[in-house]
Amino acid sequence: MSALVNLTVGMLTQKWNWAWLACSIVLVVLGVALQMWLTKTDGLPQRRQVFEDVEGKSLQQRMKGAGDQRVTRAKVEGSLRQTQDD
Repeated sequence: MSALVNLTVGMLTQKWNWAWLACSIVLVVLGVALQMWLTKTDGLPQRRQVFEDVEGKSLQQRMKGAGDQRVTRAKVEGSLRQTQDD
C-alpha cells in the first residue's frame, strides 16, 4: 500500500497541475464529510426535565449535565429552586 502511495505521489509531483487538482478534490470531500457529520450531531435531542401540574409549599428541581429544565402550571406557595450541575 505504501509503495502505491509513493508511486502515485511521485507521478503527481511531476505534473503539479494534477497534484493541485487531486489535493483540491480531497480537501473538498473532507470538508463536505465534516459538514455532514457536524450537521448530523447538531440534531441530537437534548435532555429535558419537565414538571407539570405541581402543587406544594416548595419545589426543587435538580439536573446533572446539559439539558433543559421547565416548570409549567405549578402552584408553589414557598420557593421554587432549579439547579443544574455540569
